[in-house]
Amino acid sequence: MASYWFKLSLVVLTLCIVHVNARPSLGPTLSWGDNSNGLLLTGDSSMQQIPVIMANSSFGGYNLWSISAGQSHGAAANEIGELFTWGSNIYGQLGNHSISATFSWSPISVSAIGTASGGESIVQVACSQNSVLARAASGFLWSWGSNFRGILGNGTAVSVSSFTDIPVWTVVGTAHGNPTWIGCGQVFCGTLTDLNVLLTWGSNENGQLGYYSGSFTYVTIPAPVNVTGLGVRHFTTVSFGGKHALALTNDSRVMAWGDNSDSQLGVLGLLSYVYWPVFVNFSAASGDFVIQVSAGSAHSLLLTNAGLIYGWGLCQFYQLMDAPAFTNQQLPWALPLSYFWGKVTSITAYTDSSFATSDHGRFYGWGYAASYILGSNTTNNSYGPLKVNMTAVPSPDDLVYSFPSSGFATTAFAVTVPTTLPPFILAPSASPASGAEPPPFAGQWPPTPLAPSFYGGIPAHTSDAQGLALPQSAQTVILLSSLATLTVFGTW
Repeated sequence: MASYWFKLSLVVLTLCIVHVNARPSLGPTLSWGDNSNGLLLTGDSSMQQIPVIMANSSFGGYNLWSISAGQSHGAAANEIGELFTWGSNIYGQLGNHSISATFSWSPISVSAIGTASGGESIVQVACSQNSVLARAASGFLWSWGSNFRGILGNGTAVSVSSFTDIPVWTVVGTAHGNPTWIGCGQVFCGTLTDLNVLLTWGSNENGQLGYYSGSFTYVTIPAPVNVTGLGVRHFTTVSFGGKHALALTNDSRVMAWGDNSDSQLGVLGLLSYVYWPVFVNFSAASGDFVIQVSAGSAHSLLLTNAGLIYGWGLCQFYQLMDAPAFTNQQLPWALPLSYFWGKVTSITAYTDSSFATSDHGRFYGWGYAASYILGSNTTNNSYGPLKVNMTAVPSPDDLVYSFPSSGFATTAFAVTVPTTLPPFILAPSASPASGAEPPPFAGQWPPTPLAPSFYGGIPAHTSDAQGLALPQSAQTVILLSSLATLTVFGTW
């Protein structure tokens, strides 16, 4: 393997101002599901069967702009950029060096960053399994917690026991642009910039970084690298699942890479993992186009402008509804919409569950239901959409946005968006024709027993069957630091 010399140089990022008052109005944050680690902030560890409102008094008296759950910890940024963490601190997930406790039942301020600490305004947070990534309005990226597989992205130690309880910079150089989105999977993270550069770091064991340099031995990459073979494509949406990723291009094409052991990449004839992006085998109907993609633990969803939902991948827990014979789906298939009221406006592929919001103020969930993750008073997995119980919401007809789970969390968060609902529009294939709300789904339980499925195949490692040219030589890994000039030697 070739030896590379890397130099970490002082960089200055271009600052930008984000006006909080320019953001849309947000309602209260809802939480439900697994509460074994106190992530719902209800004061105990009992499971929450239906969504409850998280008191904004826990977050400086403001509503939340971004919130995320890890395996046993949570992180949130409020409307004025204050940053809070709670839950487990075994790996320093709280990000506050002054906190020696291994657990916190209530949110605490993260030291050094966040406006509550006199630092930067935080606009987005994302949790991996045991760490946190935060994006500041200035464009700086901060991370802390476990550094297993180099998930902190600062080029440091990558052993299972290494961690930091002080935020460190995961710096993206000015040549890459200003980060506009961040996301985390189970043990990997990434960012998309305003120059359309998509960077990833952490574990590449299943190809989830989308990075291929001519060798398949790059299982750990502790600093941001460019996703391979993207060319000049522009992205409107990126979503990280447990061990795979989805991206939506501005010409409505869906790309996928990473783990494919359950066909979650949506392409026939691939190995159980793919190190570079491939095009999902999907073409929208004439006049339609894809507006959103979302990756779960091992299943994938997309949404079209017509309100149609397509899914593929694992169906073991009915996260694709009543997919043919309830088996894993190699290619996208249209989920039935007969129980939805209104046109679907957003989707979220949770760990092994799925959620959708309609423009008539309804929020639905289906699939895996353990720990009451569907928010519908049941732990029975559902192969049809159950209406999430929204009795706690002051205005139940508001739209709901469900925060992504990064493909592994069992605690769910959502936020209400106060809005004037549009006139009723009957969703495709919805019933009855009068536009009245359909009766709730009440499927026979259990449905046809499931047998795990596996679809495989062997693609050529030297070319991309979907037309993406692989690089002819290894890409350069650029490690950047804003703290000091440092030369790093090593063989990767």
